[in-house]
Amino acid sequence: MTENAGVFKEWTSRYLIEYLVALILCIGSVAFCIPLARHTPIRSTRMLLMAVPTATILLMALVVYRHFRRIDEFLRREMVEAFAVAAAFTAIWTLSYYTLELVGVPRLSTGWVGGAMFVVWNLWIFGKWALRR
Repeated sequence: MTENAGVFKEWTSRYLIEYLVALILCIGSVAFCIPLARHTPIRSTRMLLMAVPTATILLMALVVYRHFRRIDEFLRREMVEAFAVAAAFTAIWTLSYYTLELVGVPRLSTGWVGGAMFVVWNLWIFGKWALRR
């Protein structure tokens, strides 16, 4: 049991480090590249600048996938539960907001859907982790 606990701790530590690095790169690239792209008159430069946040999002997905492949069945179930909660919350939020749009609330970009799912997934994962401590 203690040997498995050591492996679990190593996987968790590695994942948290990889994920936090990818998250920081993602937030940094969004904060840096989007304002630059908005003020760049050259279309090809804008496209290259916007490819950087996309690459960091793909890096985050790769980190999550690698972790998912390394963990055992119990932890996989926990991750799938977090994805399910995030998907359900996002579906409820987007459908509710859609009904509000019908009565005049300003329309939101579809980017909010992915962002909402990302935020809820992180809150669920890290919230459960924090409450266990």
